[in-house]
Amino acid sequence: MAAAENLTGQLDSGDALQACGMLHLSAALAADAQANRATAATHLQEASTLAARMDTEVGTWANLWFGPTNIGIWRTGLAVELGEHGQAREAAKTVHPELLPYPARQAEFWIEVGRALVAEKKTRQEGLQVLLRAERLAPQIVRNDLFVREAVADLLRRARGDAGGRKLRGLAWRLGLAPIGWTRAALRPVRRAWRHRPGEGDRRPAPGGVAVCPMASYSGSHPQDPLRRTLGGGWSSFLAAAMRSPRDVGTLLPSGPELAQRLAAVIPGAGQAGRPTVVVEVGAGAGAVTAAIVREADHDAVVIAIEKDPGLAHQLRSRELGVRVVTADAATLAAILADHGVDCADVIISVLPWTLFNPRQQREFLTIFAAALATDGVFTAAAYSWGYWTPAARRFRQELGRVFGEVLPTRTMWRHLPPAMTYVCRGPRAADADITADPSR
Repeated sequence: MAAAENLTGQLDSGDALQACGMLHLSAALAADAQANRATAATHLQEASTLAARMDTEVGTWANLWFGPTNIGIWRTGLAVELGEHGQAREAAKTVHPELLPYPARQAEFWIEVGRALVAEKKTRQEGLQVLLRAERLAPQIVRNDLFVREAVADLLRRARGDAGGRKLRGLAWRLGLAPIGWTRAALRPVRRAWRHRPGEGDRRPAPGGVAVCPMASYSGSHPQDPLRRTLGGGWSSFLAAAMRSPRDVGTLLPSGPELAQRLAAVIPGAGQAGRPTVVVEVGAGAGAVTAAIVREADHDAVVIAIEKDPGLAHQLRSRELGVRVVTADAATLAAILADHGVDCADVIISVLPWTLFNPRQQREFLTIFAAALATDGVFTAAAYSWGYWTPAARRFRQELGRVFGEVLPTRTMWRHLPPAMTYVCRGPRAADADITADPSR
């Protein structure tokens, strides 16, 4: 909070006051994440005091909309994060999110309110209506929010037969929750995480009959190490690979558990009749995302992990996650699928360093991936905050729109190191005739 303290002598300036208030709100969220209620309440009160000094409900500094209205939104969200749903519902009653000029921020508020309402039996239907209201404001945010998926899956689980109603089933469909077997699919990650606690192996047969070993994030050694919890497993090997080939790896840190789970969340609960689900991960590294894919995928799914760096590929094989590890360039994806007797992939998950690719490389890879994807398949890619507004990142978003009929960005995960988000893309278009693969790039 040194930055907030440095601003205390400049609070006569409206911009400085709003900046200081947002810093207190961020500190409240950090304390909230650590279940430190007292510290969170202190920072929230400091922010409220600063907001009371404003002569408007909504400030304009940095488009963060600090002010009394935003204080109410944050108060509601913080209560939901702490599991205090009754307090969140009470706080929401005095909030007027329509005063904010940004529909996406309004939708995020209604998401929090909806989560609080569906937590109680008597307000579940009201909560569903609130989530639908959020979807109307910002469908791309709602349909890719993991917390919304969890809330809707819980509503489906509690519903009996058609008691869930058409609106609930429609929302579930748009969220990508399988209409058949959704109960098991929604609860599978939770059940497995509980069954396979530190020191307990996963003895469930994996694709190809290989038993899955304990995930690195659940390692019995140093289970409380915050660095390991943040970075996931295999981070030392990943760092070594990044030093060897910085342009191929693209970052010094592997994907954290939160990003890995969001990337894997697009995997359907069950494959099509007559064949298993095919999931391809490109840029698998040492397995930070691969472990989440194994937890999310059906037991008979075919999971192919492609990694160009031999050292990382060896590290991934040594983890014995029950996936098919291929040491190759992702540009040869069509040949890799053919070698494994697969016509197309249902899901392609990418953690490639897109902002380090030149325009032709971006277009080439996306065209190859779209051509390898089933017509109803999904492609998802990670993006890091430090490159959001670079020319390469903007070009990548444009290329996604050219290659796919639907491109949905998800909400930024500010607690991830570094902050990250994902793109969820569906509807692959036909490839341009002038784009060809060049594995020798």
